[in-house]
Amino acid sequence: MRTVTGTLLRARLTSHINRAATRTQTRRFSNPRALLLQNKLNTEKKGNESQPDQLNIENPSYPAFSFEALGLSRNMKVFLIIILSIFGTLETWFYCKAIWQWWKGGSNREEA
Repeated sequence: MRTVTGTLLRARLTSHINRAATRTQTRRFSNPRALLLQNKLNTEKKGNESQPDQLNIENPSYPAFSFEALGLSRNMKVFLIIILSIFGTLETWFYCKAIWQWWKGGSNREEA
């Protein structure tokens, strides 16, 4: 029983690693210049089917922004959310304190 379970776990782990490797290899970040160059190269490869002066420029597709796409584990997600919550609370407290001093700061001055 243990060897079957171990074999299944190894096979599943290997397939997961292969999927993760291909996912990171195929994901590319793009910018307008890279898209123009890619479109230009594609039209040159096709030949003179379309005029190279009239490139079809589409909106760039950006990669997904999620914890899963970033490759974060569950524990790292929890850690990141806690750290961001702490810094968000500190930032809110700082700005509330600064606004309070700015608003009430004029009443402490003595008028001569």
